[in-house]
Amino acid sequence: MSLNDIKTEVLQALFEGYMNHGGTPIFEVGEIITKHGEDPAEVGRYLLDHGWIKNQRFGPRGFSASISIDGIREINPEFINDNLNK
Repeated sequence: MSLNDIKTEVLQALFEGYMNHGGTPIFEVGEIITKHGEDPAEVGRYLLDHGWIKNQRFGPRGFSASISIDGIREINPEFINDNLNK
């Protein structure tokens, strides 16, 4: 699986958490990354460097984060456009 596919899967999981929990809670996403054979810290830094996540927590047991506005825009630009003027 490509890094782009992993990025999309992680951001979708974080967006679902955002929508289902009414805000920007922090979710563990290290398992999503490791199941594809990638290092959570490396992928997490990639996501952070692009501004797609926030509230990141790197730890020995995994990686947790919240999705940022840019992360939502990356995977669901319609959501931003639909809610921007409300």
